[in-house]
Amino acid sequence: GFNFDHPDAYDFDLCYDVIKKLLQRQPAQIPIYNFVKNTREEESLTVHACELILFEGILALYNPVNELKIELSSNMIYRNWWH
Repeated sequence: GFNFDHPDAYDFDLCYDVIKKLLQRQPAQIPIYNFVKNTREEESLTVHACELILFEGILALYNPVNELKIELSSNMIYRNWWH
């Protein structure tokens, strides 16, 4: 079977491009994967940028995605978090 927990299972170039677009406040296209057919569908999902971008998963910090240099000013972190 196919190992979805291995880095080779991911399209990191696409992940990098999507995150970069979202950081630039541009919409990005996310492919829809069909696990029954083991392939991407023809249609995709449009994702729009927002204040918080959460990219998570067991390989979220795997290279090259972790090469994104994100600078956060201290007033952005936890601003109004508890209010």
